[in-house]
Amino acid sequence: MLLDRGTERATLDRLLAEVRTGESRALVLRGEAGIGKTALMEYVSGQATGCRTVRAAGVEAEQELAFAALHQICAPMLDHRLDQLPVPVPGRRRMSRRTWVGNGRAHIEVRGIDRPGNEFIARRLEERLKRIHGVHWAEVNAVLGRVVVVFDDDAVSPGDLLDTVKDVEEAHELETEDFAKNRPEHPADVEPLLEQFAALSGEALGFALAALRPALGRRTGPSDLLAALALIEATPRLRDQLSERLGRAATDLTLALTHAVAQGLAGGPPLAVLTDAAYRAALISEINARRTVWRRREPELCTNRKR
Repeated sequence: MLLDRGTERATLDRLLAEVRTGESRALVLRGEAGIGKTALMEYVSGQATGCRTVRAAGVEAEQELAFAALHQICAPMLDHRLDQLPVPVPGRRRMSRRTWVGNGRAHIEVRGIDRPGNEFIARRLEERLKRIHGVHWAEVNAVLGRVVVVFDDDAVSPGDLLDTVKDVEEAHELETEDFAKNRPEHPADVEPLLEQFAALSGEALGFALAALRPALGRRTGPSDLLAALALIEATPRLRDQLSERLGRAATDLTLALTHAVAQGLAGGPPLAVLTDAAYRAALISEINARRTVWRRREPELCTNRKR
């Protein structure tokens, strides 16, 4: 039993009461050694019936490890949920081919071309494309998984180039493979822009939920969702596991949307949602600027190639 400390106990009781109504609260308990901080913490733990209580201990050896205490607190909340994520199925794989065509040049995505040991397929694809009447030059960029082709618009169509790429894929049994999800984005791709617009829409949804929350009366989302998201975002190993299942872009988008909704359902002003929305707007501006520069500078990439 904790004797005296009536003011402190009243503060702690009030905090617990507010948490039970769905509010988010934080309290720092500090003071000199021996004044009873541990006793007050034990009091809170004893009074927190119906609440989930987690603890973390500071260890000097871990002071150089980022988020070590956060990992101790949040790890038990995951309850191995990452293992319950569905495995990828064909309907969720990226099967659509990304291409860019302009100014007599085509950048065409190719299946499996970036894998070690498939260099001979890249050479064969280049040879097949160069044999097409009207194609002046072709070369594979394995890092981006694309083949770049310089061709005469009047003599050959982009469809002819795509048919040749598909023929080579089929000849080497690559036609059923999905396209790589974690390779660098091509500067002309529109998909990163669409993903950021989707994330920004999620931020708008989060802001709307925050505005409606007083009418809801209490938080409707899971109490440990924000903590779990923070752990995933701060732990490379957990992000890597998600990326292996969903792909890097899909992982970033899923975390962004979930985080926005969770912030909207949490208590307090939606400052985090507004901050994230500003960040997404900046990314959209950056992607647009990159695509604009790409369209302007792309002709210079092939200035030494025969046209």
